Amino acid sequence: MTKQLCLEDSYLATFTAQVTETGATQGEPYIVLNQTAFYPTGGGVPCDTGKIVYDARNIPVLSVKKHGNQIYHYIQGDSPLPPDGTTVSGYIDWERRYQLMKMHTAAHVIAGVITNETSWKITGNQITDEKTRIDFQVDDSFDKEHIPVYFETANALIQEDREIKVYYMPRKEAEEDKQMFKLVHALPPQVENLRIIEIDGYDRQPDGGCHVRRLGEIGGIVYTKFDNRGANNKRIYFELVQ
Repeated sequence: MTKQLCLEDSYLATFTAQVTETGATQGEPYIVLNQTAFYPTGGGVPCDTGKIVYDARNIPVLSVKKHGNQIYHYIQGDSPLPPDGTTVSGYIDWERRYQLMKMHTAAHVIAGVITNETSWKITGNQITDEKTRIDFQVDDSFDKEHIPVYFETANALIQEDREIKVYYMPRKEAEEDKQMFKLVHALPPQVENLRIIEIDGYDRQPDGGCHVRRLGEIGGIVYTKFDNRGANNKRIYFELVQ
């Protein structure tokens, strides 16, 4: 089992760990560690990149994926694989990670505004360090002209610099608050203890990603594009204020 350090501290950019397994899948070499600060691809959020260092060797980490309860760090093909038990250092590409953290928290802000003011549900999302999209299943109340108003509300919240709280809650207790669940599809039934991301005093959502500590770090968000994906499916794009 790989311990996910980034769930405890999203700002952790360097760490030490021990190699527990190495190998290759479809010709791609990987390293498994007993603990890692690298975030694996998941939840519409791309993985971290960076490097693993041992014996003065710098091994680029190109992608990170979760397989069961282990996290695989896929490395550059010609890199040497460290022996099991080797102590290594990990270095996250911090600039990219921090941008993704801001984007992810911003997605919670705008999704929280929209789902708190409507009965829409989220059907999908894709977060990158440059832009983000969120797909909504809408109802008869949908009005494209009102989307900028939701972004005005979101930016007002960001300017309030509210704290982001992270804590765990038993699933049964969380399910008593229906507003907390914003996805069309239910969470996997085997997850009994939910990690909650709360925008202080405004919104709560189960989530397994990396976030900033306060909304003010986001700066602001800009509504950039709208796609009509069908009668009841709409896609909204946004970017961070530069």
